[in-house]
Amino acid sequence: MAKAAIRKSALAMLALASVVAAGPIAPARADDGTTDATIQNVLGDAAVYRKVILAFQSAVKAGDAPGVAALVNYPITVSINGKKQRIANARDFVANYDAIITPSIASSVEKQRYQDLFVNSQGVMFGDGEVWINGICRDKACNTFDARIITIQAGPGGNAPAAAVAAAPAPAASVPAAAPQKAGVLKSFKDWAVGCDNIRSCIAVGMSPDPDAMSGYVKLSRSGEPDAAPTVEFVTWPDDENAKAATPTIRLSLDAHKAGGVPDGPLAGTDDGDFVRLSLTADQTADFLAALRSAKLVTIDLYDGAKRIGRQQVSLAGSSAALLYMDDEQKRIGTVTALAKPGKADASTMPPVPAAPVVAAQKIAEMPDPLPAAPKSIGKPSEDDCGTGPAPYAAFTLGDGAALWGVCDSAGAYNVSYRFSIVGPDGNRPARFIVPGAKPEDDGVSLGNPYVADDGLTLGSFNKGRGLGDCGDAADWAFDGKAFQPLAYSYMDQCRGVMQEDWPVLYQAKKG
Repeated sequence: MAKAAIRKSALAMLALASVVAAGPIAPARADDGTTDATIQNVLGDAAVYRKVILAFQSAVKAGDAPGVAALVNYPITVSINGKKQRIANARDFVANYDAIITPSIASSVEKQRYQDLFVNSQGVMFGDGEVWINGICRDKACNTFDARIITIQAGPGGNAPAAAVAAAPAPAASVPAAAPQKAGVLKSFKDWAVGCDNIRSCIAVGMSPDPDAMSGYVKLSRSGEPDAAPTVEFVTWPDDENAKAATPTIRLSLDAHKAGGVPDGPLAGTDDGDFVRLSLTADQTADFLAALRSAKLVTIDLYDGAKRIGRQQVSLAGSSAALLYMDDEQKRIGTVTALAKPGKADASTMPPVPAAPVVAAQKIAEMPDPLPAAPKSIGKPSEDDCGTGPAPYAAFTLGDGAALWGVCDSAGAYNVSYRFSIVGPDGNRPARFIVPGAKPEDDGVSLGNPYVADDGLTLGSFNKGRGLGDCGDAADWAFDGKAFQPLAYSYMDQCRGVMQEDWPVLYQAKKG
């Protein structure tokens, strides 16, 4: 089946809108609950961290050297009078307290607001990186842990804990990756999901406040280049699936207008078959992103002329944490380009974006029906799952006398999975479909709902989490003459109305 046909059937009830924004963007500020949720999702028990964070700030403010020393993980390397020194225990820490907790570090700790703390997989950061706190396991399985101070350094300290901060690399648009690139991961923050890929492009999606509802959504995308502007997309559709707007317009409204907002009046949408597209100006987009600091809900009303034909709502709970995660993955924290935690650093201080891997793609063609007799060496379809209905085999030509043969190994109402082999003059071998960094199923030899794209160079797969196709995973593959290499991989684990083309992309490569 062609990819266009799959897309058409999956989007029968949905609409998409696209917005391009320019920076700098006003920062989004989380509340205490958002910070707790981020710590809980990224690091573990937020209560453990909160207790230590507040105790640390209180001890610094009181000048309580033993109190601070009791919260440090030893040994710790610090800078004393410009020289690195290893502090082995609390007694040594107290003896050198004034040289370790300098006035500037103390000021950074005391001024830090809990709701503005930066959190990533390396811990909780104070100020510009002067202090980091992370979990220290009590047992080998890490079933229990203590939150402890792991880094103390002069600021600005950058975005990762270290005894000393390396100088920023020279600005560059793109450089080849020094190590094999891996797929990113999908993160969830309340009603938002966010993921970044191997070249630091990120997508965040905000969904309905009702986890069981299929509703409109908002999508924020941004590539990893220092000067890249964010792109916001709104998605909505008529309440009646048979309705169609002759002249679609959209009105956006927020439940709060303390900071930022959305434009008044109707916004012209672009009809695109099964959905509507909407574009905002850069200023309007900046206002919307600023509104994330105080608003909790955005309503999307779809009109046909003067008649409202659809209303859907998107939760903004988790949006601040999602944008903070995106900033961190793109190395924007502390720069003027950051969405959630900007600083004074120029965009040129960001590390260069890795170049996307290049795959020398060869032609792939679907064998026409009726298929020739399947090679006996690839095995037989599963009698239990593939006895009736789905095609027992899938076959594609690869050139040079080679072919890709798939045998059905499972089938359901909307998914058919094939176990693939590359068959050539020298025999056959398993075909592996593995995205670096992503755990494959069935050792990577199976694909769900495979099809050849219109370019004849791409083999696509799409595993639906349910029939509508608003959750699951999708990937594109290229054959380089020896093996199949991933070109794109996207994933959505929440079935809440988000269509495939809007899922966070976690890996991408280019056809060479």
